[in-house]
Amino acid sequence: MNDIRIDPNFELVTINSFDDIRKCPAYREDIDIKQHKISKLIGDYTFKEQVHCGLKNCHTPHNTGFLAVTEDGLETNIGHVCGNKWSGDNFAIQKRQFKQIKEYQQHSQLLNATIANKTSISARIKEISERKYGAKWLQNSISNFRDICPSDIYKELIRRASRNELNVILARERTSDEIATLQAMNPNAPRDSLRYEEKVIGLLSGLEIFKTSIHDLLIVQVANKLTELSQKQISLLKISERRKFVEWANQIENHFTEAEELLASCLRFFHEDNLKYLPHLTKDTNNQLQIRRLKWNLDKSTGNY
Repeated sequence: MNDIRIDPNFELVTINSFDDIRKCPAYREDIDIKQHKISKLIGDYTFKEQVHCGLKNCHTPHNTGFLAVTEDGLETNIGHVCGNKWSGDNFAIQKRQFKQIKEYQQHSQLLNATIANKTSISARIKEISERKYGAKWLQNSISNFRDICPSDIYKELIRRASRNELNVILARERTSDEIATLQAMNPNAPRDSLRYEEKVIGLLSGLEIFKTSIHDLLIVQVANKLTELSQKQISLLKISERRKFVEWANQIENHFTEAEELLASCLRFFHEDNLKYLPHLTKDTNNQLQIRRLKWNLDKSTGNY
């Protein structure tokens, strides 16, 4: 769809019922298109009950159509198919332009409302960042944890987060008698395959903090984009650029929701009941012993051994 020049001051007519059309002072229910050339479409509608097209020699019942204005200022309603009788390809052009204007007005309303809400959005980001267990606390927690956590365990946490792999498995070597019993029950099973028993002993919680950055959610995706939008003149944006801003504006609340979920995930991850599973993420016995000694201070977002 090509960009068109749009008058930002031009307002389309909102139509909720056929009475809204009849009440227009310039409305005529019988327009001769040979005498009155249609200038543009200024509103659209979809009714449950059918209405008659306002074009003379047409009057086809329809549910969906447009309010049109003529070059001499009269108005009438046209069915979405009936308009082809009026001017064929030109009607298709008019419909396309109308849809672009309608889209522009809906978009500009949303984007202007978002800009007007900038102070409130910024205050919300600040509150989430500076609260007791907020974004700054989360970032400090991850940074300090990365500094003291054995690297193999930290890498395993990142790997598990990317794959949503939560099961913590304890492998135990079976005794000779246990293996013999299993072999008797499964004669074709190789002995090596029966050597270890694996058991799920729990589920890791809060791994989302190793996959998603709360800084990206609040600052990069919300604050920075809001500043960028505030510096733009919406009426001069290309359709593609405007649509990207609209898509972003519709995601703002989702970013805030995701940020709150990350904060909750961080509290769950650093709970002592969750940290007890960390030794099982490495085969290095020294690192197992080290991480078992970890004492984490939730309020200070630091830990020590």
